[in-house]
Amino acid sequence: MGLAEPFGTQEPTHQLVVRERDAIDDADPAGCLAVENRVINVAMRHGTAIHLCIDDTLNADRLAHLRETLSGVEDARVLENATPEYRAELPADADIVTTALSLPESDTAVWLDRLFGLAELAVVTDDSWLYRSVPHETHIREINAEAVEAYLRTLHRELSDIPGTAIVPHGPLASWNTDGCRYELTWDALRERRDEDQWRTISLERLRRVKPEPERSEIVFQWEPPTGGSRVVRGLRRAFGREVDISPMRLTIATAEVATVLDALEDLNVRLGYGYEIIE
Repeated sequence: MGLAEPFGTQEPTHQLVVRERDAIDDADPAGCLAVENRVINVAMRHGTAIHLCIDDTLNADRLAHLRETLSGVEDARVLENATPEYRAELPADADIVTTALSLPESDTAVWLDRLFGLAELAVVTDDSWLYRSVPHETHIREINAEAVEAYLRTLHRELSDIPGTAIVPHGPLASWNTDGCRYELTWDALRERRDEDQWRTISLERLRRVKPEPERSEIVFQWEPPTGGSRVVRGLRRAFGREVDISPMRLTIATAEVATVLDALEDLNVRLGYGYEIIE
């Protein structure tokens, strides 16, 4: 999966992120797929085409209508995906795509088609890409903010009324090394790796308090213990790097990096509503 040339050389600058919350499903206006539809609509207003890899083994009416209406792509594929690819011209075909991607309330079949029937999609201009997604892989919601002027600002404005949603820089928001460990702060976790070991992750959902101690070049983190699942499940999460059971921890961070980490944590707290306390 990925983008073919010449688009493949253009790295993503940002990504769409949505917190998972128990009371919200993907068809909800604040759910992952509904939020993504809003981003796609913004991208389509700036793009010249949208390419969609559609699973031809599904008989879903909406996907079948897209396959019958849009032009198939063989020699000029944009997406490196084995699934058949179709091209919708913009703005001419925008309404057709918007209707096909929409999520009627309480229609599980349409939700599943939207999630799994679209293997991959990308909104492009003639010489750059704007948005790429693999719908069933929630970590692949990539944005190229350098493609069009004011595009990023329009995306931020579009999502400003949706809690738990943000456009964040692609990759770690902060990273540092200390005591033989590599640390990275991402939009949803603090990650730790020692030497060549795999990453251990601590979800920001569990973060309750952050206290910088710049005179010691340290930040103190206080976490809730992990909950949910049996003892065996929690053990497997730790074993495979998905989450680590960790008590309050004190991390040494170079003085110059303390402000970067705190600024990133404060921004995430405001935009995604984690609710942890930052003690200045």
